[in-house]
Amino acid sequence: MRSKSVAQHRPPQMLIWTQMPHRYRPGTVALREIRRYQKSTNLLIRKAPFQRLVREIIQDYFPTIRTQQNSSPKKKEDQQKKEKKIFHKDDNNKPERKRTCQFCKDSGHWGFECNKITSVKDRTDILNTEGRCLKCTRKGHKLSECPGKP
Repeated sequence: MRSKSVAQHRPPQMLIWTQMPHRYRPGTVALREIRRYQKSTNLLIRKAPFQRLVREIIQDYFPTIRTQQNSSPKKKEDQQKKEKKIFHKDDNNKPERKRTCQFCKDSGHWGFECNKITSVKDRTDILNTEGRCLKCTRKGHKLSECPGKP
């Protein structure tokens, strides 16, 4: 019989476990970054490159429109007023609503701020005599027919 060589009798090497680096589940880091950027007020794109990009896009879609680089605050206010007139035409036609109390008929405070008529019974009597809803205090319907939120 032949003797086995020394290499064949060597015990198998022990497996060395190395710890794997920590990995978050897919999407966890993305959600964390979204929360971080929503909390901050820092600009993600610097102001000047963003302005150039916006001007380029405006020129592509509206070639007749010109943009001014440094407009004064007064011009900005005028532009905002013009935009408000364009986009909020219905609001300009309505008269400004005065703050009047339904209970004491004083102007300067709303009904829920009234300090003159504080008892619930007096308030309900006033609303009933004027034909107002007890829920939303509007005229034209009663409590049982109120279209307001439950």
